[in-house]
Amino acid sequence: MDDEEAVRSITKRILEANGYRTLVARNGIEAIALYTKKGTQIDLVLTDLNMPFKSGLDTLAELRKLNPDLKAMVFTGAGLAPESSDARDLAQYTCLKKTVRCPVVAEHPPSASENLRHRDRR
Repeated sequence: MDDEEAVRSITKRILEANGYRTLVARNGIEAIALYTKKGTQIDLVLTDLNMPFKSGLDTLAELRKLNPDLKAMVFTGAGLAPESSDARDLAQYTCLKKTVRCPVVAEHPPSASENLRHRDRR
């Protein structure tokens, strides 16, 4: 989930090139609707932190109400002060800077992806 088309597009291509099926959303509202419909098919949620309409953290909080065992990774280009409430909320998720190299998106981190079912692109 990202509000930037280029980020959604490249992330989708990288993951699919590594054998994962993907669903994309432009914002938190779309992501919640998509998860409500297809949540049983979703193993991991990738989200931007700062987005219009609903932040990544607010979206993840709502998704956790649907699935308390939700696995998620947060991409961010923004820094947070360690004492901020957002930083404390963010601590429960794996966070990656938006400038990650391609292999990192597909392989990192094991803790967030250890229970993913590897899927082919069909």
